[in-house]
Amino acid sequence: MKIIFIYKLPFFGMDSTIVEDEIKKIFLNVFAEISESEFNWNIPHTEYENWDSFAHLRLVSQIEKKFNLQFEFDDSINLNSASDFLKLTLKILNSS
Repeated sequence: MKIIFIYKLPFFGMDSTIVEDEIKKIFLNVFAEISESEFNWNIPHTEYENWDSFAHLRLVSQIEKKFNLQFEFDDSINLNSASDFLKLTLKILNSS
């Protein structure tokens, strides 16, 4: 009998669709007024009625917590869409 130990880092090497799903859930949580069918990765922050500095901070902190990572300040203030959050998150996760 062989015993195989597998150590998994939570999101390292993870399929990008799982990361997409988690970020989408966070966006739908922060912006509860939009439905899943209305969600669009490329809608800019200016199109969201409630995307203010507080909502932006919630997005940043929830994504950082979910994926156990930290965005650089300069990068985080330039995130203007769900797609931007996804790209930066994948970039950080893939560089780990």
